[in-house]
Amino acid sequence: MKLTPTGIPFKKKVVPEVKPLPLIVRLNAALPAGTDDGDRLVRLKPGWVIRNGSVGGAVCPVAITPTFAVPGVKMRLAGTVADNFMRTENRHDYAVPPPSENLLPLLSSSGLDVVCIGKIASIYDSVGVTQDLTAKNNNQAIDQTINALNAESHGLIFSNLVDFDMLYGHRRDTEGYARALEHFDGRLPDILDAMRGDDLLIITADHGNDPTAPGSDHTREFAPLLVYGKNAKSGVNLGTRGSLADIGQTIAENFGVSLNDGVGFLSEVIQ
Repeated sequence: MKLTPTGIPFKKKVVPEVKPLPLIVRLNAALPAGTDDGDRLVRLKPGWVIRNGSVGGAVCPVAITPTFAVPGVKMRLAGTVADNFMRTENRHDYAVPPPSENLLPLLSSSGLDVVCIGKIASIYDSVGVTQDLTAKNNNQAIDQTINALNAESHGLIFSNLVDFDMLYGHRRDTEGYARALEHFDGRLPDILDAMRGDDLLIITADHGNDPTAPGSDHTREFAPLLVYGKNAKSGVNLGTRGSLADIGQTIAENFGVSLNDGVGFLSEVIQ
């Protein structure tokens, strides 16, 4: 008999058996875009993973090992080997709902517009979003941002330029990243021209993704913080902020609501 250190007989814990349910996924979760049989359904048995060019017993030409498979999720991938693998513009993020004290529902519950462009709505599980404008790449996101600025709205316009991260940062494509920056520089005047006198533009990033760094993960460096308004103060040094939440708190202050976290800088930029 096995005893514990105190001399009490050790009792084996009985755990009831839980049988995992089989998952249904589309083969085009691992087949390149344009593959004719990409819509075939495969039932994944417990323990099956997509690895070494096969999913279970079904052959597919892309070698990718996801940590999990989600039923009903249709992802479009392109490429045949690691060197040319990439996600296409048909990606979609599936998120859990954010806390109720998040900025977006606070704004929308106050009667303000929350216009989300690109993948922003899916990141926040559409909680607090009043309008979701589709944009699958940087150029479309810029166009939709200008459309939102020209529309009769009052509130927050929240845009995401996904190409910097998805196409060039993770893929460590330095030249592509540089071209994307030049493209944004060329389109920025269009955004500024569409702004009204009381609009405030904040340009930032939620993480680093240095295309010159080794590996393919996000990188750790200070993210930019650029703030512009036609009637805002100029030449203000906002310093090194303590948190990305400072931006959220600044937006909240502008619309008369408050968040639990962050130190706003609205008074530093508004005349």
